[in-house]
Amino acid sequence: MKNSRIVAFDIVQSVLKDNAYSNIAIEKALKDVDKKDRGFVSRLVYGVIERKITLDYSIDLYLNTKPKNKVKILLMLGAYQILFMDKIPDAPAIYETVECASQLGITYYKKLINAVLRKISANKDEILNTNKLDIKYSCPANLINMWCKMYGTQQTLSILESINDRPPVFAVANLRFVDEQELQYELLSEGIDCEVFNDCVVKINSSFDMGTLKSYENGLFYIEDYSSYTAACKLGVKEKDIVLDVCAAPGAKSFTMAQTGAKIYSYDIHKHRVELIKKSAQRLGLNNITTEINDAAVFSENIPIADKILCDVPCSGFGIIRRK
Repeated sequence: MKNSRIVAFDIVQSVLKDNAYSNIAIEKALKDVDKKDRGFVSRLVYGVIERKITLDYSIDLYLNTKPKNKVKILLMLGAYQILFMDKIPDAPAIYETVECASQLGITYYKKLINAVLRKISANKDEILNTNKLDIKYSCPANLINMWCKMYGTQQTLSILESINDRPPVFAVANLRFVDEQELQYELLSEGIDCEVFNDCVVKINSSFDMGTLKSYENGLFYIEDYSSYTAACKLGVKEKDIVLDVCAAPGAKSFTMAQTGAKIYSYDIHKHRVELIKKSAQRLGLNNITTEINDAAVFSENIPIADKILCDVPCSGFGIIRRK
């Protein structure tokens, strides 16, 4: 099995350098990680991405020049453990991070990495309690300024406090196999703390690795944000409808609409995203979904006449900022 911190390094590098999707990159990489370390890797990767503004600030405080890319990512991983992972003592976090430098071919920078992380450790209270809201909450300054103008300072502070909470995770039952009560039973039997949230939906309260769950592998559920689920339901799709989902990836809304028995055409502009939808539809046994590459902004005679169209276009993403 690979060193968990090296795996986290590889994932963060692929996300920041190659624009990889974090959830997909994590799912692939965790196959090479010991089961007991998978939660640690997931939290470390997501944490570094979520807290990048704070981590950049803390590192830049103690560096006079821009570090090499590998050095910067390793420093971010170490700084996140120091600043935000209370269960890991600073000394082991620093030592283990520094030791990773040798495996990554940057042994020359071990002393630098050690020195910077020790300074962050010594001054972490000052870093975390800064009056600079963008640094404290790892949120872009221009966004904070806009919110202050729109909602006032106190409401903005409430928003900033909430966006760093752990977002809820919802599993939608695949009604071909189970309902929400049966899905809850299956998840509980696999050690997942969960509760029935609404018709077809189960709220998951504990951390988990989907790749290890038989219920996921067997197509009993898919993950979908509840707001997306309700949007797909509000379209009122019926069994014999022809429905276009023109910005479909990663596909959850298509899956929700497909459960009605309607014919769903799921389109996306990127090949790898279309393949992601196709693969998930096969896992779920939803053979009434057709996936194709298509640019919704360009007319195509190949698109069928539809009863209903769902168009979830690229946007600011403020509504799901906790997941970003």
